[in-house]
Amino acid sequence: MTRLGPDIEVWNRATSGVPWSDLAGDVALAHVLRFDGYAAAGSVLEAVEMEISEDWAGQGRAGFAWLGMDEVVALLDDVVRRYDELNAGDLEGSAHAARYDKHDRDGSARYAEVAPTELLTTALQRALTERPDAFAPTTGSLVEPRSSATEGVTTSADPVLQLLHDAAARERAAYAQDLPAGDKLLRSAQALTAFGLAAGVEDGQLVLQPWADEEDQLVQAVFTLLDLRYPEP
Repeated sequence: MTRLGPDIEVWNRATSGVPWSDLAGDVALAHVLRFDGYAAAGSVLEAVEMEISEDWAGQGRAGFAWLGMDEVVALLDDVVRRYDELNAGDLEGSAHAARYDKHDRDGSARYAEVAPTELLTTALQRALTERPDAFAPTTGSLVEPRSSATEGVTTSADPVLQLLHDAAARERAAYAQDLPAGDKLLRSAQALTAFGLAAGVEDGQLVLQPWADEEDQLVQAVFTLLDLRYPEP
């Protein structure tokens, strides 16, 4: 039976987005592949929003930083900065949606240039050569990626902070129940837009274009998620 190279085995076991071990390399690669998967399935901005919604904010960036992919880190910093500025600005309704779409397209086009699969592979191979102890040992055999963070691995209290190399924490807007009603409406529209549903805010109301019956479950799930994250006072 052909033995797998270390880079292929380490890559394969990280494809679920769950770290194979609590070692920095395994954590970084899992976070990177999870972010890259969301970006490939949707867009870079959707991947950023997904991380925020799942309390993973910054994990993809931290993984890219650990792998030494500085161009990707700079891009993600710029994407998040533009995202925060847009949300803090005065644009509403169709004007906000148009600016969001432009940022979304620009970010994804730039990401495709600085983070193609071959560069990810090269970064992993370099890390395995220079920092082999940052990854769990390989066996040369095909392994199934872990499906949960508690499956046979003791995770560190906060592996993301370890990967940030003591970088200053980014100041971000609060995501708590004290979020103003207008901001919650705006985030509701953004979340629905991220899932491919036309939405906006006009005259203090969430405006949705009619959706197909098969999309109703998705719409209700998004509303449920938003109500859990931003409960009424």
